[in-house]
Amino acid sequence: MRHFGHINNASLLTSVVVALLAIHLAEVVLWAASYFYLGCFPNFDTSMYFSIGTYTTVGYGDVVILDQGWRLLGGVEALIGSLMLCWSTGILVHVVTKVYRQHIEVWEREEEVARGRMNRPDHRYRL
Repeated sequence: MRHFGHINNASLLTSVVVALLAIHLAEVVLWAASYFYLGCFPNFDTSMYFSIGTYTTVGYGDVVILDQGWRLLGGVEALIGSLMLCWSTGILVHVVTKVYRQHIEVWEREEEVARGRMNRPDHRYRL
């Protein structure tokens, strides 16, 4: 049971969320570097601002790609950002489901022991 404590669950979920945020941030930085390399924006700060707004599909509209040849990149980034955020949600749901499934398995085993249907090799739990 000690492996399923609140602190361990919170640590696991925090680790997963931080890892997913790092992945998203890395992708946003790569998009911003691409915009800057292609000359879509005059500096990296503007590229990063546009990339964050586009990746999260907020799209304020105060900064836009003026070059007609690269304008579709913003839409592609928005689609990829949406898909990646959905993917992250799926991962979080999977982790939470796995934690609760393990809780249920432990509770079911404890209930079987309490009812005397199963003997544990550990002498602390013998009936």
